[in-house]
Amino acid sequence: MKEFLTVAATALLIGLTGCVASQGSASKNAITQDGWSVATTSGREISIERAYEVNPDCSTAGMPYIQAISGPSNGTISVKSEKLFPNYKSDNIRSKCNSKIVDGIRVYYKPNPGFTGNDKIVTRLSHTNGTMYESTIDITVK
Repeated sequence: MKEFLTVAATALLIGLTGCVASQGSASKNAITQDGWSVATTSGREISIERAYEVNPDCSTAGMPYIQAISGPSNGTISVKSEKLFPNYKSDNIRSKCNSKIVDGIRVYYKPNPGFTGNDKIVTRLSHTNGTMYESTIDITVK
């Protein structure tokens, strides 16, 4: 009976340890999913996503990292560091920064020559504070 209790207590402890670890990592690296659609014409490169990290005083808080985790099937993407205007909602303390140029990154999509139809990209954007966003971008090429 003592051996059974020891095994049961160990199993419970391992189970609880796993829950605590996964809860801790999930809260720091929770992935928010989002999606949108864009359209372009064959051969024309377009901006499909942009990101920035700004402090409340409008200075750069860091540079986010973005990667394609699937797609595109019928084109290419490129990520470029750029100066851009942020777009915070009016209730965000950083909304005053919307009129200031900040450091950021922009993702561009260019369809393969002659391609028309639909393409899709799934990106993962990671911020320096540990938050991550996955976005599904549906692209129509005419």
